[in-house]
Amino acid sequence: MGDSGSSIRPVIFDPDRQDERAYPPKLREEEEELVVKRRQIAGDPGPGGWLGVGLSGGGIRSATFGLGVFQRWASSAGLLRRIDYLSTVSGGGYLGSFLGRLWGRNYLKEPGDFEKVLQGEKSPQVLRFLRENGRYMAPNGAGDKLLVGAMVLRNWFSVQVVLSVFLLAFFLLLQVVRIEAGRQWHWVAQVVPWLHPWTVASPLWWSPYVLIPPVIFFLFAFPLGWAYWLIEPAGWAIARASMKSGDSRSSRRRWEASKVPPWAGVLVALVMGIVLVTFDLELGSTGFGLKGLGWFLVVTAGATMLWWLVVLSIPLRKETVSTESATQSDDRTLAEEIDQALYRRLALRNRLSVGLTWALTATGGLLVLALIDSLGQTLYVVRSDVWAYLAVLAAPLLAFVSSAQRIATFFAPGPNKEGRLHFSLRWIATLAAMILMLCLLVAIDAGSHAIAWGFQTPPSAPANLRHSPKEQKDLTVAIHSSQGPVVPLDLHVVAGRAELSQHTPDSPSAAVAQPQRDVRSAVAALGMALLLSWLFGRTWPFVDRSSHHSLYASRLTRAYLGASNQERWGDGPSITQVLPGDDLDMARYWPPPSEKAVPLHLINVTINETVDGRSQVQQKDRKGVGMALGPCGLSVGVRHHAVVAFGKDRNADPYGKPCIVYPSPDKETSVFRYEKVKGEGEPRYVFGGQPLPLGDWVAISGAAFSTGTGAQTSLGISLLAGFANVRLGRWWDSGVSPMPRDIRSFRLGAWTENLLSYAFPVQICLLDEFLARFPGTARKHWYLSDGGHFENLGGYELIRRRLPLIVIVDAEQDTDYEFGGLANLIRKARLDFGAEIELLGGSELDELLEKGSELRRCIGSIEELRRGLWEGETLKAADRAGLSRAHVALARVNYRSPGWCSRLIYIKPSLTGDEPEDVLEYHRSHPDFPHESTADQFFDEAQWESYRRLGDHIAEKLLPFLTEKAADW
Repeated sequence: MGDSGSSIRPVIFDPDRQDERAYPPKLREEEEELVVKRRQIAGDPGPGGWLGVGLSGGGIRSATFGLGVFQRWASSAGLLRRIDYLSTVSGGGYLGSFLGRLWGRNYLKEPGDFEKVLQGEKSPQVLRFLRENGRYMAPNGAGDKLLVGAMVLRNWFSVQVVLSVFLLAFFLLLQVVRIEAGRQWHWVAQVVPWLHPWTVASPLWWSPYVLIPPVIFFLFAFPLGWAYWLIEPAGWAIARASMKSGDSRSSRRRWEASKVPPWAGVLVALVMGIVLVTFDLELGSTGFGLKGLGWFLVVTAGATMLWWLVVLSIPLRKETVSTESATQSDDRTLAEEIDQALYRRLALRNRLSVGLTWALTATGGLLVLALIDSLGQTLYVVRSDVWAYLAVLAAPLLAFVSSAQRIATFFAPGPNKEGRLHFSLRWIATLAAMILMLCLLVAIDAGSHAIAWGFQTPPSAPANLRHSPKEQKDLTVAIHSSQGPVVPLDLHVVAGRAELSQHTPDSPSAAVAQPQRDVRSAVAALGMALLLSWLFGRTWPFVDRSSHHSLYASRLTRAYLGASNQERWGDGPSITQVLPGDDLDMARYWPPPSEKAVPLHLINVTINETVDGRSQVQQKDRKGVGMALGPCGLSVGVRHHAVVAFGKDRNADPYGKPCIVYPSPDKETSVFRYEKVKGEGEPRYVFGGQPLPLGDWVAISGAAFSTGTGAQTSLGISLLAGFANVRLGRWWDSGVSPMPRDIRSFRLGAWTENLLSYAFPVQICLLDEFLARFPGTARKHWYLSDGGHFENLGGYELIRRRLPLIVIVDAEQDTDYEFGGLANLIRKARLDFGAEIELLGGSELDELLEKGSELRRCIGSIEELRRGLWEGETLKAADRAGLSRAHVALARVNYRSPGWCSRLIYIKPSLTGDEPEDVLEYHRSHPDFPHESTADQFFDEAQWESYRRLGDHIAEKLLPFLTEKAADW
């Protein structure tokens, strides 16, 4: 363990053992320089040593509880000046940005002024402003809620318009293709004679696109699945290799044991099909023809042989290498021949399996498209009821949007059961989202049919759909009362009225102008829709401005950054008004260390990644990777870093300035693919990330409710959140070059996606959000959301730096005290940094602290932090109305490097019964306290003060340990 004396030391305490992949030398040097200078201002740290503090997510609950902790620490001389790092997530970022902005205000002349403000001895308006704006999202009550509602409705409607026009263009394109291919419809109907009567008799007007999925299935999916079994078995592969190498006796016996090759069955099926088609045989006296079966065998068997030969003809990469080596030396051993044969067998089967997957996916997608088109044109035919349909659709949709705040509770991050959907509820959400999406797509498709038909009734539609019940009754009467042979009647809408026309076998029908699909109208509408979509797609700011990120960021900025703004004190302007001096660009947020003892603030966000972008930064189960923004650059995942001097010169703009990238893109794959600049020494690149102010970064770090939620992301939740426009995340322009195309596994899909992204970037990003398709760092724009979607305690970055003393203030929602956030940190620290977090048990604490002492009653094992009904030292039952036996737990962080460990102090909001009476009374009336729902971001005075006072109370109990005994274990 590192020395905890009072000398001013570098930040890196074990440079010889530091993991350079996780914490590269240049980043370490830049941060060390800043920390050493701030320690010179801070002075002697005392016996407790220097601190790294992590503030967890949890919205305003976490910010208010943490404020109480910092206020109590401010009462101890110099304790706050010992903080080297402040790592914040989500709600912890509210407090962290408030503290950082306050630290940088000009009216604070020396470090001691900061402590005086937090204690209320100087500028008491700061704390008063925070307390009075606990309802920061709607501080002025009903008027603000109406304003927020108007903005929510405006953004929701705008998103629907942009996506509806884009989808309408797609369906109009299908209409144009269908019209131009209409001349072949009768030919197709002759090939498939059952199609027309089946279509007429069906309650749906089936789209001709229903013919395409069977074709794809029988030409691709079925043959590829059959061809899989044509690859020779393992025994055959070994036998052939052995025979080729000269070991022919045993190999020939294995070969002769199965004389029938796998492709023999396909050849027999092909011959049988040709016979059935040629002779047109009938089955017995039933007259059932076998010609259709014959065509099926011919097509599928022929396609199977074709795909089998194609797969065999495409060379494998390893085969090419082996062939080259064989030209150099013909003495290949038997083991090499067998290995090559087994590799070839597995590679060919894998290739066929991948092809089958894509064929089945294409078949299913085209089948869904055909179903949507069938429902759409059916809906258009029965359009007399369309307004009722739209009303039925709009009513639950509007109710869903108006209830977005309650629905948002299901999206709350964190591992506790209250803060996420259960597995069964996820399936329900997915089903509801699919039904909602189907209804909207069918409605848009019906609009494309209306345009193609000129808003007239299609005469080719089934009569039972075109005729209302009354019209069908009139037709029946007309048929029975007519003279002579009469065939079924058609009803055509001409000049707005219904006319009855009879068709007899001997005479042509009356000349009636029948409406037809108009390709000119469809093409004109398609051109207009594409033009509008292209114009919408060129307006890139719409992606983020149509979400609630701007609203969220502005309210956070005014409430927390503006709290220390002198312009907002007293009876001045309302919090809803925009004033100068609230926000700050990141280049000036970190002031020069020569002025004040400001800790290094690390802001944690999550880069969502649900599709394989080959970024090499995330595991599939995580569906995202953490990104930390600090005064010296960015860190993504474990080993990706861009070192940029954000905080060295507050008058210089770091954007567009040289930076150092780890790992070097010249040697390894890096997510930071910036433009390289010439220079001596290490390769330098130009940092091109989108500049955002502090308020925006804090809002991104707190974007808990969004379409992308890290490991909790699912298609159903993303669809529901997208449709309701519950979107707080942000697409950030990272400035890096897109991932090269040649590393994508499916090149055609990548090419199509890149083309659409170039032409319609806004719509593709919105659809990616709806469909939970986040490419991570593979594209230029990264989708960022709440840092808690990756790690919610802020301890990840502190463990990366191996700080000697780490304090975690965990105020995330954990109603049942399951410590999911702590478990997640323990797991990620072990997997990513090789650091093992070991919590101290009761016996170790009794040795470290005097049993029965005040500190021992404050600091306990993780079990003693749980609340419920206790009998002595045993927790009999969990109970939200019960109490805990301790507030704080201790842990050691052991690294792979022997002889070095960090000390971790874990603070948890809990009640032991010795809290002030007002806090206990609030708990009695609110049993979930101090872990009420994160969705509640509207704190009244009692709620706000209860959380603040509880933080102050726990920090007071822990204060002697931090100032006197923190270095003794």
